[in-house]
Amino acid sequence: MAILSRLVSYNLLASLILAVFIQPSLANSLLTRGDNLETYSEDVTVADHLPMLAQISTEEVQEIDAAEESESDETEEDTLRIVVTATRTEESVLDVPRSVTVINREQIQQQRQLTNNLPDILGNLVPGLGPPTFQNSTRNLSLRGRTALILIDGVPQNPNSGFNTELNTIDPDVIERIEIVRGPSAIYGDGATGGIINIITRAGTDEPIVYNLGVSTSVGPTSVEEDSFGFGARIGAAGSDERTNLRAILSYDVTNARFDANGDRVPPNRVADTDRLGFLAKLGHEFTDQQRLGLTYSFYKENLDNTSFISDSSILDIPGLQTAQAIDIGEIGYEEDPEQINHVFNLTYTHNKLLSSQLDVQLYYRDTELAQRFSDIRGRGRPDFQPQLFQTALDSSEWGGRAQFDTEFSDNFSLLWGADYGQEENERLVLVLDIPTFDATNELNVAEEAAQTPKYDGSIAVSGRLINSS
Repeated sequence: MAILSRLVSYNLLASLILAVFIQPSLANSLLTRGDNLETYSEDVTVADHLPMLAQISTEEVQEIDAAEESESDETEEDTLRIVVTATRTEESVLDVPRSVTVINREQIQQQRQLTNNLPDILGNLVPGLGPPTFQNSTRNLSLRGRTALILIDGVPQNPNSGFNTELNTIDPDVIERIEIVRGPSAIYGDGATGGIINIITRAGTDEPIVYNLGVSTSVGPTSVEEDSFGFGARIGAAGSDERTNLRAILSYDVTNARFDANGDRVPPNRVADTDRLGFLAKLGHEFTDQQRLGLTYSFYKENLDNTSFISDSSILDIPGLQTAQAIDIGEIGYEEDPEQINHVFNLTYTHNKLLSSQLDVQLYYRDTELAQRFSDIRGRGRPDFQPQLFQTALDSSEWGGRAQFDTEFSDNFSLLWGADYGQEENERLVLVLDIPTFDATNELNVAEEAAQTPKYDGSIAVSGRLINSS
């Protein structure tokens, strides 16, 4: 009853906010609904010159092309859909000689009713991608059996050596669409033996000013316990004038414990017992009809350990196939908190008519810091030289730039040429933890740091390609 009261209280509070500030009819509909234990989310859009009016999900409706509003227009919409990932230029999806899938914002939001974990969302939607793994890792989420290069607005997220968490570097709330190109490609550099997954963030709006507000709650269907209660909130604003547009989105959500069909708690898997904070700021300015400057900053922080539960290692001593069990060992004190923090800065410049060419320039910087949950492998028959109590960590940063010219010589012949440069520093560490201190106090103090892989520094690439268009 305590968790039910809490759920009702949260929904009452959300309804009160909506009733006072936004739209009474929306609040009343929430109070009368019978789905208090399920995810609930509403978006509200308000134009600055109509401050007293509000509509549900108007922003999404305005930003979806009219061709998507009826089944009869789906064929036309697919024909007109433009992708940039396959060739680094705007092309109709039907003109790209590759297998391409485009996941739009509406599809992502539908999947978010089930999960906020981007690897699982893509696993459900992308043919040829591995099935959902229910983890924040892409280790078993290959594209046609091979590794995919992950990009955010064209900025590489795959470090030279990492822990397969490249998809957990951005909040799904800030994504406009995702373009997936299958098959090996070197068009964005190395790492795309299976294909490319380019995550494109939300752009500004043509409206003078638009606000966006969303709240959600969730609870496990097999166990209505306090630990299974989750919640989330997001707030955003976007606006434009004649030459400038901008958008800012802030989101936060908590995913607590998961329980299996028997009502037993599932051990932490880097998706349950986590919380996430995401922020996106995007600014665009047109100097002239031919010149445009864009600046994007994306921040994402994922706390990977909101629990005192761990997987019970004694299950491994039982013969046969067993189900993992969670065990509560009390509050754990980390010197290095298990979390992943990702920063992406992206500066773009486009000139549509420069020396009879279109010039596209991009400068970017990515910084990723990751410390994982601790591992205790004592009593598992591992060699003595291997750390028995440890954490693994990653410190990776990359900056680079691209400049490309799209020169058209005739209606049937154009040349895309330019240069790419990337510089990466990457270090994977093993944090050896103090065993006596942990056994006595549950404190995880770092006793020693060791390199798991040699430190990596440097890369460069030059690209050029010929396009024959008919």
